[in-house]
Amino acid sequence: MKNLHPISKLFIVSKLLMKNIIILFLTIFSLFSCNKKTEKIEQASVEIPDRIVVLADTNLSERQGVLFYEQKPYSGYVVEKYPNEKLASRNGYLNGKLEGKQEKWYADGSKMEVRFYKENRKSGEHHGWWENGQMKFEYFIENDIPIKTHQEWYQNGQLYSLSNYNQEGQPEGEQKMWFENRQVKSNYVIKDGRRFGFLGAKGCMGEGEKKATGLNFKK
Repeated sequence: MKNLHPISKLFIVSKLLMKNIIILFLTIFSLFSCNKKTEKIEQASVEIPDRIVVLADTNLSERQGVLFYEQKPYSGYVVEKYPNEKLASRNGYLNGKLEGKQEKWYADGSKMEVRFYKENRKSGEHHGWWENGQMKFEYFIENDIPIKTHQEWYQNGQLYSLSNYNQEGQPEGEQKMWFENRQVKSNYVIKDGRRFGFLGAKGCMGEGEKKATGLNFKK
């Protein structure tokens, strides 16, 4: 390249550089594609068999948190129905343990709850609705541990509580509760395990209040 014109040298160098950039791009793209394929395989490995039995089936039994069908750990769906034949619940199982999407409905067919499990442990987003369609609760759970922001509502749509959790499942940050008439019941912040602000009420409802509102706060 010593005898080449400077412009010719620049053209050759540019061409080589472009070739190397293309090779690098193709390498990154192939690695990304491999990762996506691996992810799909992992998802397919936990698919629940398309098998359905009713909850009343006498072949079903449960021992130490594991569901059995004819003495073998059950994989498939268990359903329960109302007298009008509409679905009341549909729960997925894999090797005898709750897995994937779990659903409940009211007798009129409207959705009551959607929860997610992984090997008998709550995971992901959990939502519930009142019979009138109003949101009832929204939880975020990881390996049975509450995380992020949780919200609960009265049947009239008024927010009942707002709770924040850290990654260890401990209350952290803003915590609020309201009466059904929107009056503040408590409003405080938890930082480093200490509470600051207007406590006003205990962190959970009394039994009388639970009966009056119909709220069920099991996470």
